[in-house]
Amino acid sequence: MVSRYKEELKRCATRLEALRATVGSIGSVITASAFAVIIGLAGLTIAEFGMLQTMGLALATAVFITLLAALTLNPALTSLFGRFMFWPSKLADTTKAVALNAHESKFWNRVANITTNHSLIISILVILVLAVPYYPYFKMSTSYDTLAELSDDSNSIKGFQILSGHFDIGNMMPSTLILTVSSGSATSAGALKEMEEITTKLLAIDGVSSVLSVVSPYGTGEPLMTLTVVGQLAVLLEQLNGALSGAASDPTAMFGTETTQMFQLLGVYLGELGAAFPAVTAEPSFINAVTILNNMSAALVTVEPEKIDMATLANLQIVFQTYTGEFVQALMGLGDYFRAQGNPYFIPQSLLVLYPELVQLVSTFISEDAQATRLIINLSDYPYSEAAIDTIEQIGLAIHNETDSQYFNIGEAAVGGTTSAMQDVRAVLESDFQKIMIVVLAGVFLVLCLLLRSIVAPFFILALVALTYGATMGVASWLFTDILGHGGVSFMVPIIVFVLMIALGADYNIFLMSRIREEAEDKPMKEAIRNAIKSTNSVIIACGLILGGTFAAMIVSPIQTMFQLGVAVAIGIFLEAFVVITLLLPAITNIFGRASWWPFGHKKLGIKKD
Repeated sequence: MVSRYKEELKRCATRLEALRATVGSIGSVITASAFAVIIGLAGLTIAEFGMLQTMGLALATAVFITLLAALTLNPALTSLFGRFMFWPSKLADTTKAVALNAHESKFWNRVANITTNHSLIISILVILVLAVPYYPYFKMSTSYDTLAELSDDSNSIKGFQILSGHFDIGNMMPSTLILTVSSGSATSAGALKEMEEITTKLLAIDGVSSVLSVVSPYGTGEPLMTLTVVGQLAVLLEQLNGALSGAASDPTAMFGTETTQMFQLLGVYLGELGAAFPAVTAEPSFINAVTILNNMSAALVTVEPEKIDMATLANLQIVFQTYTGEFVQALMGLGDYFRAQGNPYFIPQSLLVLYPELVQLVSTFISEDAQATRLIINLSDYPYSEAAIDTIEQIGLAIHNETDSQYFNIGEAAVGGTTSAMQDVRAVLESDFQKIMIVVLAGVFLVLCLLLRSIVAPFFILALVALTYGATMGVASWLFTDILGHGGVSFMVPIIVFVLMIALGADYNIFLMSRIREEAEDKPMKEAIRNAIKSTNSVIIACGLILGGTFAAMIVSPIQTMFQLGVAVAIGIFLEAFVVITLLLPAITNIFGRASWWPFGHKKLGIKKD
């Protein structure tokens, strides 16, 4: 508006006439330009990602308030200051205005002649130049590393570096798979067996280094033998032999408290075993073990070691040794039986009493109500890397493809942790990007159609802006990853740069195209394009320098996302202002000619033939 007012002052007799001419000709253009930006930024509010929602609403509101100021406060102040608002410029002296105008137009005269006389060559060359950065754009890697946002001097980064120097990074930031049972208990033999199968399946996924579960707490997939029936029988036999080891030298030890408690424990264990595996109660070895144990327990109740003589004690010792030998054989036969059954998992309460560390193990992985269990997954890759995120995605697919689960609600399975959170962020942003892209392009296209009263011009304007966006992100990706050594382009940058480039790029295009249309009302298209270049390109370049320089100031930020966003938008604005607006857009418009205004005026617009 200020630039147009400066131009009108050279034509009009008074400052009020110049101001009326300015507002009358440029007010609608500024309004349309602002609404292109507002619609573009407001498109962020449809995002599911909360940061984009609030950012879009705040920025769109700020631009709307700025538009109100531009249409009210700016003209009011301009009317007060008149041409003296440009003091000490020579424009304050009307006698020097003509010479100044001739001096300013000399450079843009050359640009205007080149773009209109060699439109096809200019268009091909510029498009090829902008297409070159598309190669790194298609190879662009995205960084979800929130730790990389901070500088190496921050205390949290220093602490993390010390930890990573001594510990496995996967163990420091594990992921957790939560499974809820569909029936029964997570401690049942079937659920534990299914847990082992899930653990094995997860370990087969590339990128998974270990999976810790109640059945395999060391993460290697090897079952914990003390949670299997065969392993438990072996432990109980060892405990029994230990309790009876003193009986050879001291026969009364056979009837001591330790031995009695051991037999009681064995009785409880066999009872739990029979309840958990009813089929075993028909197994001869189980029947023998229970019978022998009952006989021994009954005999022990009648024995009073302090009142018995040595001869009777010796006879009892022989009898009990026979019992214990047969009992050991029965337990070994029971072990063979369960070994043939696949050595099922079993968590008996009697064993938890004997081994308190097993209580801690079970409580670590299984909820108190035994309706949920967790598996701790350690990844091979850095938890914030895209490779780790891809691994989490594969884990989700592997779990939800487990359609034959009998014990767990696979549909309700969930993976938590740092990497899982980043995987969710990536999925949400990919979905948001598609929705925002459609809304922003459609909204800006509609604004362009209404302002330019055309369909063709808005179409190639948005095509050029999209081309500039790809070139911008290609250059930015190459700069950040190959030159500066960043882990990738921050995950927030592409979508924000897209919205800003479409909105601001269309904004700058509106300034030039609206002036071309205005000039084309009474001039041939080529002349209209040249006049528009000479009158508007200088202010567009100035706007580009101001806006691009403002974003470039963000390079001093220690936050990597802020740095990348500032650099990327500055590159895009400079490409748009210095290359697209200056050369490509006028050349493309000249190639299309009055067809640029189709279908609302491509024939009627203009009183002179081209």
